[in-house]
Amino acid sequence: MITEKPLPCSADLLLEKHFSKEVFSPGFERVRERFKKFVNASKNYSQLKIITVAGTNGKGEVCFSLAHLLSKSNKKFYLWSSPHLLTVKERFLSHMGYIETSSLLALLKKNIKQHSDLSYYEILFFCFCEWVFEQTSFEEEFYLILEVGLGGRLDAVNVFDADVMSVVSIGRDHQKILGFSLREILMEKLGITRQGKPLVSGVHQAYLRSLIKKECLKKEIPLNEILVNDNYVLNNRAISLEIARLLGHEEFHDEVFEDIFLPGRRESLKINEKDFIFIGAHNRDGLKSLFNLYQKSNKINLRNINYVICSFSERDESELVEMLRIIKANKCVAKELIFCTFSHPRALSKEAFKGLVENEFQKEMGEEKVKFSDDINQAIEKIPSYSKVLVLGSYYFVGFLQKNLLL
Repeated sequence: MITEKPLPCSADLLLEKHFSKEVFSPGFERVRERFKKFVNASKNYSQLKIITVAGTNGKGEVCFSLAHLLSKSNKKFYLWSSPHLLTVKERFLSHMGYIETSSLLALLKKNIKQHSDLSYYEILFFCFCEWVFEQTSFEEEFYLILEVGLGGRLDAVNVFDADVMSVVSIGRDHQKILGFSLREILMEKLGITRQGKPLVSGVHQAYLRSLIKKECLKKEIPLNEILVNDNYVLNNRAISLEIARLLGHEEFHDEVFEDIFLPGRRESLKINEKDFIFIGAHNRDGLKSLFNLYQKSNKINLRNINYVICSFSERDESELVEMLRIIKANKCVAKELIFCTFSHPRALSKEAFKGLVENEFQKEMGEEKVKFSDDINQAIEKIPSYSKVLVLGSYYFVGFLQKNLLL
């Protein structure tokens, strides 16, 4: 499906000029009104199937996996995802590949001017919808795969009535917006459901599963639960297979994923004679799932990692401390654990992060084992050739480091 990574382009520069950073923008009724023309248009497409995927972790992987499955059957699809790593073009993916830079630039120039009340995320999704419906005809069979950006109920993708929905997982993240209890977070994500339309759930917590069942009974929603032990990769694949089955594709098996490409998700790159593994694990549950997977994996053992480079996006100090303790408890460091900040509007401040690293790691493990780097490029240059390097943290950080290494 994807053969190479798209590189930064003039569309990225245009966005930087008009928007400071990507933040949640309340006002769903405002968004609904703006997107009405696309929603109305979608109802005229007799063979269009819409899939909306939410979840604290794993939703992006499920969306890319589903696109991979559809491409194996030569089906037409359009995939909306966020955030991106190297370029905003990554959010505009179809069976034909990524959007052309010239097309994206034209869409942005027109719509930023006409819809100045839309946020960074909303204007991009608006351009995505315009791109999709310009490319397709009413009689055409195609699939629209929509990854929720944040939450579900109030996310822009929820303007569409999906044919199949999925809630991949529930954990604590973005609590100031979604709520401080798992129940509140779940209900926000269940806001993507529609009466009578099937829901594929990968939620494992027994209490939350009972709440999902009650909601599904109330709305007459067919519920399909996926509970594949505690391996998040297999769970995400099983969810995508179940969605494909509900869409009428029962021909797939696990072997179909052998050649899948997942940007920033266990992505391996050999750069300057060093082997990098990039993993976007951006919250507590993501880190726990990651270490649980690699403790049991035969393919990659964390004890074979020589260096770990780690950074996160802005978050509460208490959550960050807990995340650092999860890393420390799993003893994933072979030679050095290198923490750093990075250049991005959503990055942690250097002062706050450095102090926590010193308190949580350096006092116990020593400055030789744990370092805080003011210049991550210089730190990487000092890593010997043929080393195995795990890059861990937010997708914003993974994208930042990939840009530095590849460009």
